[in-house]
Amino acid sequence: MSRIKSIGQNILLVAVSILVSLILFEIGVRTFLPQKVMMAKKEPPHPKNMYVANKDIGYSLAPGFKGNYKTPEFKINISINSEGLRDHEYKEKKKNEYRVLVLGDSFVFGWGVEQENTFVKELERILNKEKGDKDYEVINVGILGYGTEQELKYLREKGMEYNPDLVLLGFYIGNDIKENLAGNFNNRVVKDGYLFDKRISELYKKKLESAGKNIDAWKIPIPFKSFFLKNSQAYTLLHNRYNKILIKLGVRKDIDITKDLMREEYNIFLRDLNSEKYKRFSQDVNQKWNLTIKLLKELSVNAKSEGVNFAIIL
Repeated sequence: MSRIKSIGQNILLVAVSILVSLILFEIGVRTFLPQKVMMAKKEPPHPKNMYVANKDIGYSLAPGFKGNYKTPEFKINISINSEGLRDHEYKEKKKNEYRVLVLGDSFVFGWGVEQENTFVKELERILNKEKGDKDYEVINVGILGYGTEQELKYLREKGMEYNPDLVLLGFYIGNDIKENLAGNFNNRVVKDGYLFDKRISELYKKKLESAGKNIDAWKIPIPFKSFFLKNSQAYTLLHNRYNKILIKLGVRKDIDITKDLMREEYNIFLRDLNSEKYKRFSQDVNQKWNLTIKLLKELSVNAKSEGVNFAIIL
């Protein structure tokens, strides 16, 4: 009996030692090598049913949608009015009101912040603080993923119904120019309540197919894996390091879609500037710029033809 008791005590001592070591390891990682924990189940990029298909403009926000979205970085509530905008309801414009219509994509929409904390509503508060004899209304027409062509089409078909005095365009150089040539009308579709980018979906599928057929043989069975994925930075560190080793060994391929879409463009600058690829890239850039400038001019002309001032926010 004493022998069994001794064995039991040793097992308990080993278990406690392992547990304490793991706790200290977790504390050490969180203190000196903090990691961004992964989600056990990857969340979709946007809440379900937040978008509806629109034959005239590709897609739009679903009128009357209410929901919330949570990521490791933020949690926001999303409320869409009856006109498909992330804003409150608007009535007919009054005589003493000055209206500003703000077009744009996710930056204008306010992805990551609450509705009243968007720069659109911050601007409205600032204007009304110094308003004088005017009441200012700043209307949020930010639709995630929209390009300049869609914003132009919205202004023509719907925007002027708000009778704005000023139209502002939130323009993001980081992707608006590229997406103008890509054409969001054809590349982004609403399916099963979600917005999909067909280019990324197709590329991701190809990458998965070539990611390595023998990857299953390298998987390590870990109990309570979903719990560690959600809560342990130490596990995240080990998980990422192990995957990097597999990538270096050629067993697994890196499936970073954003990097794949941009890598070719950046790598061209490292090659011969007289190469055919660089020439094609230069033509592509010029084409994107020319199309974007054309669309921006059309936005300005459309606004000013209605007696409305127009400006761009960079």
